Amino acid sequence: IGLDLPGEALDSLAKLVFDLRLYCLTTALKHAADQVKSLQTKENWNLAFDVKYGGTTELPGQFENLVCEAVTLVKETVVQPGTREQPLLDSPVVQKELSSLMQTILLNYVQALEGLVSSMDDGEQSSAVSQLIGSPSQYRDHHHSGMVWEQRLLATLSNCRYSAAVVLPRLSELLARHGYPPLEEPLSSARLQLEALERRIVDTYLEHKSDPLVGTIEPSMYLGRWDWDTNHTPTDLRPYVKEVIANLIAVHAEVNRLCPELVVRVLSQITETVAEELSRLMSCVTKFSSAGSQQARIDITALQRCLKPFTQHRAHAYFDEAMEAIPALKAEDQKFVDEILTKCEARMRLQLCCFHGSSLLSTS
Repeated sequence: IGLDLPGEALDSLAKLVFDLRLYCLTTALKHAADQVKSLQTKENWNLAFDVKYGGTTELPGQFENLVCEAVTLVKETVVQPGTREQPLLDSPVVQKELSSLMQTILLNYVQALEGLVSSMDDGEQSSAVSQLIGSPSQYRDHHHSGMVWEQRLLATLSNCRYSAAVVLPRLSELLARHGYPPLEEPLSSARLQLEALERRIVDTYLEHKSDPLVGTIEPSMYLGRWDWDTNHTPTDLRPYVKEVIANLIAVHAEVNRLCPELVVRVLSQITETVAEELSRLMSCVTKFSSAGSQQARIDITALQRCLKPFTQHRAHAYFDEAMEAIPALKAEDQKFVDEILTKCEARMRLQLCCFHGSSLLSTS
């Protein structure tokens, strides 16, 4: 303010200019908050792949750009004080307002991500639940770049993880670089909300995958009126075991592609539900023949060995319970079981590599 006016008039004018600058700051950040809120409608599900964070969409980058543009605009137009103008960001009132506006912007972003998850739940999940995991007939929405429901769920999960680990720290650095006061409270709050949303997405994904997989085990086990009191000598794994392994390979591939850091977490949970179901089914068998006992031990042992990398304490306990429900074998019968398992593992070496790594391929 370079006008030649009495001090009282200059003070009044300075207050007016200060209020105008605050209004401009508020308007710019509110506009940014509205733009962030609308990001949900702009998700195109085009994926970019990162070694650590998996498949992320363009949404985190769009969010970061909107905030950067708003922060830079405010810095260049209203933050720098002129002659006899009070530094805007030194005011406690402005700092409180700035913190509140940043909180709104960050919350709107979390809500946009959450809105994408909620919109997936509306009428889409039921279409896929009844299908076997990995089935080519899974629900596919051609309005979303051909990605199935679960893939979009995992992409949103990757967006949450990437936003919390990369975008928020970059925004914090940007604010500090432009001379903004510390805004750790809204940033920390946003980080916690992203982590909470991540947990909800993982739970939803696990429920969506575990329920149909476990639901197929019993009918597949007794397909063709199978009876554990059989007289048929085992020659291979029963189809239900191969189906479980194939379905888990499909889950592994899907998670490893979009959220590689969550493979162990997801597969461990599903392995536990599979082991629990097998324990229940074995305990319900009223009578095992010698051949039935051999077949049951072949099946359970094969699954246990296959899923060893993802078998934690509770899953171990369930597998042990399943084995305890099967009558003990004579030494020669156990030797026969071991021979069948060796042959099965040799035939399934490629499938086992999905869970155990490429080291299996080096043995012959």
